Amino acid sequence: MKWTSWISVFVLCALTFAQKAGTVSEFVFERELRDHSEIRIINPHGRVSVETDSMLNRSTLRAASMEQISEGEIVVSSRQSRITVEVVPGKSRKRIDLSLRVPERRRVIVETAQGEVRFAGVFAALTARSTTGSIITDIPLKGSAYRFSWTGSRPRVVSDAPIERARERIGGRYEIAGRFQSDGSLDDGMGRGPGPSRIDFETERGVVLVNVTLADAPSEIRERPLTELSKAIVMTGDAVLTEAVRRAAPEAFAEFSSNLRGRRSAPSLAKSDSSPRVLQSTLVVQVVDSDNRAVSGLRPEDFEVYLGDERVVVDSVGSESTPFDVVLLIDVSGSVDDYIDFVRRAAGTFLETISARDRVAILSFNEELKRLSGFSRDRASLSAVLFDLEAGGGTALYDSLGLILADTIRSAESDRTAVIILSDGDDNKSFVNFNSLTGVIEESSTLIYPLYVPSGLVLASRLDASGSSIDPSRVRYMTLTSKAEDEGERLARLSGGVYYPIKRVEEIQQAYGDIVARLRTSYTLTYRPALNDATGKQPRRIRVNVKRDDVTVTFRGAPAVLER
Repeated sequence: MKWTSWISVFVLCALTFAQKAGTVSEFVFERELRDHSEIRIINPHGRVSVETDSMLNRSTLRAASMEQISEGEIVVSSRQSRITVEVVPGKSRKRIDLSLRVPERRRVIVETAQGEVRFAGVFAALTARSTTGSIITDIPLKGSAYRFSWTGSRPRVVSDAPIERARERIGGRYEIAGRFQSDGSLDDGMGRGPGPSRIDFETERGVVLVNVTLADAPSEIRERPLTELSKAIVMTGDAVLTEAVRRAAPEAFAEFSSNLRGRRSAPSLAKSDSSPRVLQSTLVVQVVDSDNRAVSGLRPEDFEVYLGDERVVVDSVGSESTPFDVVLLIDVSGSVDDYIDFVRRAAGTFLETISARDRVAILSFNEELKRLSGFSRDRASLSAVLFDLEAGGGTALYDSLGLILADTIRSAESDRTAVIILSDGDDNKSFVNFNSLTGVIEESSTLIYPLYVPSGLVLASRLDASGSSIDPSRVRYMTLTSKAEDEGERLARLSGGVYYPIKRVEEIQQAYGDIVARLRTSYTLTYRPALNDATGKQPRRIRVNVKRDDVTVTFRGAPAVLER
């Protein structure tokens, strides 16, 4: 059968996109396909993305590669109600990525070896077979029967909706099967209708993410027992963090939750009168000049606070004399084992630098979180607990930070709180993912100061000092991982703190000194917001101005407390 008999439009684009000088060219092959109720895609070494479009009445195909694509490498055939798209690369392991846009309610079958598979939209049924490729969905799930199986590994799955427990089958095969719940409606809440009649994913050692983005997935995607740290997060009752733990380990979470039933009462809402009452709100404000130096000596009349377009009266301004409650969070995972003595000395120097008025709590973490000291002003006892630091294990940074924000900070006496993190920033054991943590940060008024030190930097500096480094260029240009760098910057930005990427050992002490200066020159503004007449709620947009030239203002504050 000739292609022209079933393809209405054929476009072969041997197009080269030179984005910038020095970038790699991309070759693209595009064509439009006649509509079929079932689409089968075979692509051994490349990504496959299938997305539905309610406005389409036929499918479109796009193939992309960093090498020239010949006409014979994309084989399209049709038989009865099925159309098949198969990649036949001209040379072994040549990568060609496929993207298809198809009409809604089609059956789709994808077979690949190493490439990622993505489904987005409304489908009649979905099947995917892979060796090591990830399978990721963004689809309605209501009423869908599902089967996820792993033929060469234990299950590695994260699902937005609850799924059944994994069962071990003959020959080391693992399977999760069941049906997603349905409330009987024909809509998933997003106008997309019910889910596919069946979802059947089989992989040898791949990852399955059901309506969960990679950013929302935990550091380690496999079923594992809950740590004491993750159990403590669940016990706080924080809905966002608890849901993140459930997604990461659904079986262990279900077992732990069932044991909690009957041992603690469910929270209840107390009744009160209907008259609204607005309590004071607090903002922690930091002001720096054009050289990024903290500005001190500001008075109440120097500040203007706006809620929406309305200026509100600032009741008081607490200056640097108001003490802080600071959590010093220290990474003691295996990556710092070789320089734990240096970590002790650096933390001890910080204790000597911070104001005697401030209280400090010291906590260390690897896969678990250990409280070495509660909030205290006793510098001698705080210094003594640093000798209890012992390194080893994985890194559960986000679990540790989540529990501190949801629990430890609650025992603070001051409204001015901060968390200072000394770590390499590479989380690999948390149940809580970064995106879940951001919501908790945004609801908190706690400043976060990440000091991220590349693994091996301290040892490398020692070698430099002795002149015996075998790779001085690597030492000089050693950097953090891009993931740690990006997430460290976001932690600081969301909280109103500052991110310190440490590139030289002496920068750690400089960072501690800068943090102390910023804490001492932070201002605490209290104000009484007015309610919006129409909604009875406080306007969400807050703006703080300082009557000084060439200054930058950053601030953090919890929403106004409203009672009725």
